[in-house]
Amino acid sequence: MRKVLGVLIGVAIGFICTFILESLGHVLFPAPLGADMSAPDFLEQVPLGAKLFVVAAWFIGAGAGCYFGQRIGGWLWSGWIVVGISMLAGLSTLYMIPHPLWMQVSAFVAPILGGIVADRLPGGRVRR
Repeated sequence: MRKVLGVLIGVAIGFICTFILESLGHVLFPAPLGADMSAPDFLEQVPLGAKLFVVAAWFIGAGAGCYFGQRIGGWLWSGWIVVGISMLAGLSTLYMIPHPLWMQVSAFVAPILGGIVADRLPGGRVRR
């Protein structure tokens, strides 16, 4: 039960962190007025800063979720399951809104790097 709780809380923490950072990026670097999210060139109109905040959110959200998932679950894989779910969430946005290639790669790489960093933090890796 503790392992499942670690995954659930890790996913919640990861999604909250991701949401906050992405929202902050959209506030600091707003899209032009009248930009249509369904247009194929929508992300070409979005400022680079907002895109970087999204990638940072994928990294930090997965890392925070992994760290707390491992600590709460007491199991190494609790955190890595959170990373996998975070990665799937990031990759799913690629189907909703066309992203540039560097963001497509980042949707895969950033959560993994976040998990690796979380693993290396003091108290992050659990060996049970």
